[in-house]
Amino acid sequence: MEKIKDEKYLKSIIGRAELSDNLFNKVQNKSSGNDGERYFNAILNCMEHIVYINDFQFTLNNQVQIDMLVIDDRAIYLFEIKNYKGIYYLEDTFFKNNYGNSITSPLFKSKEQRMNFITCVNISR
Repeated sequence: MEKIKDEKYLKSIIGRAELSDNLFNKVQNKSSGNDGERYFNAILNCMEHIVYINDFQFTLNNQVQIDMLVIDDRAIYLFEIKNYKGIYYLEDTFFKNNYGNSITSPLFKSKEQRMNFITCVNISR
């Protein structure tokens, strides 16, 4: 519920306050990310025999946040939800597009989160 309140607050200041380009982009990115998570939730709600947790957080050596933790009869899945628009390609550890934008790949963040989760719940491989 907090995410929805935060998003409404951030959207409400657009047009009411003069925002720097940086802050405006943060508001837009936050809103887009929340849209992606809602879309993913809608997909999961159509599936049977799964349990999922949004915004799963725990502390190991530092704070760890997993966008979506999905559990079925066979496995536990960790998802880092992104809502990028356009065509991206993977180069080294970055997602890049034809406009020169570069984003650290969520694949590498997910790998780190998986290792932290395995350590936290003491799962043997």
